[in-house]
This record gives sequence, C-alpha cells and structure tokens, in this order.
Amino acid sequence: MDFHWILHLIVSALIRGLIYMEVWKVARHLSALDVFICIVVLVLAIALLRGIWRRLFGYRRYY
Repeated sequence: MDFHWILHLIVSALIRGLIYMEVWKVARHLSALDVFICIVVLVLAIALLRGIWRRLFGYRRYY
C-alpha cells in the first residue's frame, strides 16, 4: 500500500463522515420520501463520480 492509497482512504473517510453528519442533521426534519430521494441522489452522484474518477485516473481499482 503506497502513500497515495492511504491518503485516498483518509480523505474519503473524512468526506463520508461529514456527509453523514450533514445528512443526519437534515434527515431529522424530513419525511420518508425526502430521505428516499436523498439516498437515490447520493447513490447516483457517487456512481457518477466513480465513473469520472476511473476515466481520469485509468482503470485502477480504488474502493
């Protein structure tokens, strides 16, 4: 495991933690439908970002 991989893991964990905190703060005030829409949008955004990441940095696996 090289440094870039470790850095990527740390950054993605931090971003994920921040997103979860923000989502939790907002989610307490939302209905079930709003939460469902948010989850769908998040999943689509993550899939899109992964596709862009693979195109930019080749087809190495970053999971």
